[in-house]
Amino acid sequence: MTKGIDLFNLAEEKVDGNINHYKFTITGGYGTGKSTFANELFNRYGNCVTFGFEDRFKAIPGLKLVPIHSWDEAQSYLRQLRQGIKKTGKLPFDTVVIDPVGRMASMLETSVCEDNNVETIGDLGYGKGYSLQQDFFDEYEDSLKELGIHVNYVAHGKLETIKPPRDPEGYQVYVPDVPKKLIYKTQGEVDFCLFLDVIKDIDDETGVSVSKRRLYLQNYGDFKLKVPLKYMPDYIEYTEVEDGVDQFIKAFNNSVELMRKDQETTEHEPIKVEQKPKKQEKPESKPEQELDSIEKLREQAENTRDELLKEHDKKEVVGILKKALGTAKISTCDDKDSLMDFVSDFSEIEE
Repeated sequence: MTKGIDLFNLAEEKVDGNINHYKFTITGGYGTGKSTFANELFNRYGNCVTFGFEDRFKAIPGLKLVPIHSWDEAQSYLRQLRQGIKKTGKLPFDTVVIDPVGRMASMLETSVCEDNNVETIGDLGYGKGYSLQQDFFDEYEDSLKELGIHVNYVAHGKLETIKPPRDPEGYQVYVPDVPKKLIYKTQGEVDFCLFLDVIKDIDDETGVSVSKRRLYLQNYGDFKLKVPLKYMPDYIEYTEVEDGVDQFIKAFNNSVELMRKDQETTEHEPIKVEQKPKKQEKPESKPEQELDSIEKLREQAENTRDELLKEHDKKEVVGILKKALGTAKISTCDDKDSLMDFVSDFSEIEE
């Protein structure tokens, strides 16, 4: 019998202070320096290479590039890694940046079409082609992870219109430019989803217009953002990439330290179990307005779930629901914030 975890003596996990243990999607407009920032950041914590799926990496100092022009070529490098590690027992690098992840998905789509002798992936019918694309993508990334290699994403950004239920006009937001089947991979599954932009500013001393990079981290509704740590700033602004990475690492370390202090000062009382069953009491009735609000949110979540089922299989949707709401039964979820986040994150995106 395999030894499991002692559920009666669980220790609290400390906030993880190793950036390599977090997964990133760095997105943004063309020419904003996404690849440069990613290369500088991940090389601070190990040996990083870029699997480059576009021909645009000629002017990034210190970049170690693996240019990839087809899915067959991507597979050949994976085989080379397996054989080399088996032979030497060593990793040639410990981090791979897939850049851009949307272009990798396009090459994979072309491969699926060629293998099945169809012109477009939709010709396979019933979502089969898109499921194959997702399965092969997952398999490739999992293979890298099994070898002990960290995987992060760089993605171009695109402006999408989000249409929640009962909101025909919707709202626009910048998201990673990936196929629908990979939205969860690049937004929901990662720990950090950041947006890099170039802004124009006036130098106070010279009065001359200058360009600055601004890395948005959180609290900006125009971008699909995600950070797992409290105390992170809303954005970081810089002109030189080294300075931007320094600021990000400083903010990351500061947030980890503050969250660990929060843990140390928080006392948790043991859970007391009532041995004798109590007489069931009638639950307090909730105000009609609150009940009405939660019911509407559940209805929106159910509509969102039904839309997901049109593109994903049932098992996958159940997994998404459990991760977003803690349960696959929407009717039992009373967490308003989780319901609203689920509707916002997974509502149908207009092409």
